[in-house]
Amino acid sequence: MEIKQINTKINFINKKINLFVRKYKKLILIFLPFIVYLILSLLFFGPNNISDFKTKFFIPSSDPEFFTWLLNWWPYSIVHHLNLFQTNYIWFKRGYDVLWLTSSPFLGLLMSPVTLAFNAVVSFNLLVILSPVFNALGMFYLLYYLSRKITPSLIGGYIFGFSSFVISELLGHTQLYFLVFIPLIILVILARFNDHISKKWFLILSSLLLICQFLVSLEIITTFLSFLLLFSILIFLFIKTYREKIIKLFKEYILSGLIALVVLSPVLYSMLTNYKYASSQINSPVFFSINLLNFIIPTNLAYFGASLFNNISSHFTGNISEQGGYLTIPLILIILFYLKSNWSKTITKVLGLMTLFIVVASLGPSLHIDGVDNKIPLPWIIIDHIPIIKQALPSRTTVYIFFLASIITVLWLIQKSKPIISSIKYLLALSVIVLLIPNLGGSAAWQSIPTPQYFKNISQVVPTTSNQSLLILPYGRTGEGAYLQYVSKLSFKLQDAPGFTPKIYANNPLVQAFYNNTKLNNFNSLFTQYVKQNQIKATICLNTTSPIIINELNQLHWSKRYLDNTVIYQTPKQYLIS
Repeated sequence: MEIKQINTKINFINKKINLFVRKYKKLILIFLPFIVYLILSLLFFGPNNISDFKTKFFIPSSDPEFFTWLLNWWPYSIVHHLNLFQTNYIWFKRGYDVLWLTSSPFLGLLMSPVTLAFNAVVSFNLLVILSPVFNALGMFYLLYYLSRKITPSLIGGYIFGFSSFVISELLGHTQLYFLVFIPLIILVILARFNDHISKKWFLILSSLLLICQFLVSLEIITTFLSFLLLFSILIFLFIKTYREKIIKLFKEYILSGLIALVVLSPVLYSMLTNYKYASSQINSPVFFSINLLNFIIPTNLAYFGASLFNNISSHFTGNISEQGGYLTIPLILIILFYLKSNWSKTITKVLGLMTLFIVVASLGPSLHIDGVDNKIPLPWIIIDHIPIIKQALPSRTTVYIFFLASIITVLWLIQKSKPIISSIKYLLALSVIVLLIPNLGGSAAWQSIPTPQYFKNISQVVPTTSNQSLLILPYGRTGEGAYLQYVSKLSFKLQDAPGFTPKIYANNPLVQAFYNNTKLNNFNSLFTQYVKQNQIKATICLNTTSPIIINELNQLHWSKRYLDNTVIYQTPKQYLIS
């Protein structure tokens, strides 16, 4: 009798749960994945104290410092009625078009309320926490649209949103770890293909998403559209049944792209008229390629297995922020199992070929195994000669491998199987999640950046006019000048900036000496000329400045003083215009 009562109560509870799920399904679909992913992101990357969001950086380095400057620039320029795109606050006198930097206008404007209410450091740190969440959330909705299953979609969303690619880029490349628009663009395309949205809404949504992605990352939108075109060609060739529908959809998507171009025309005009700021080759595609072993060997950013395979991963090409190819062996097995069991289906062939193509693309111009360039040429050699696209790095195409792997994982999980086989499938998928757990977060990751205190009131230490600038060393992409300018609330102009050197300075021997910390025979005359041209009021050398450069500056015999572990060289008055 008691057992019957218990069963009755269990059945009653199950009915109530099912009724609740049916009644509040939309709310569950909105909040459940968001809460799950947010909890995971806070566990993986969150600081020990909430106050750290305002005072510390997640993995501080020159990249996060400059992205903080960029996040601050957009609201600052609006509030002060400045030109949003061009500024002489960096590379004073010549100026710079910030659109040719990885400035992510969308993120800067999105986070403007936070930046204005708190500061740009908070905005940067919030993006670190929220980007994987929104990546996974966007992928979840795409996968749920394909499967109508919550649990597989949660798993697939995690694989994309918290992928090795995202984890590695979290070390500072804000424009590369905010990827939510990729799955959303595909979701809108599929919805239109299935006639679930009208042509009007398709044009509105697809053009809006293209605009947003363009304003986040020019590199991602370029590679994404390139691979989307390839995928469309494969679909057209393999699936004859829907060719007319595919052609119709392609035309509509071209139209949405034209709408996006019209809306973006002011941005594009500024970029085209200031093309001189674009670098001919930003980074080496050979150096920043995926090592073949990286697909199965974790780097130090993985919680499990990193120390075990450190002797191998330490030989990978590039740096750790560009070694995001770790798929894990279980995920590779899932891809192979799905392809093997479904190869007779045309869509499976397309997914398999696309995955293979992107894997080969990620390997770069030549094959690297265990840090050794085998000099075996690969298709990226061709891409390396295509304007604009050649600026992309092969290692960063792994984002699309994880995108396809997430889709394949869900399609594999929802296939009808015996209960025991289904359980094994989910265990294998969960092992992927476990192996992708990052080795980041906590006090080791969240560090304050020691900065000379006088920069908060630098006008009292080194007063400058609107026609004068400061030179802060070390110089260039590894320097801290832009961040110190941010600390000062942009109270001075900077003769420098991380990012990419304007072409007018690219061959300047003095600039190259600052970058490479090399000695110049005619340093005195070149530096004096440089100071005059750019009206540099003072040269500030941080404690990380090369002794070679310090020694060169000391030969000038200019007035200098020591303050907060820095050396300030005062420019003689005769070199400055009053």
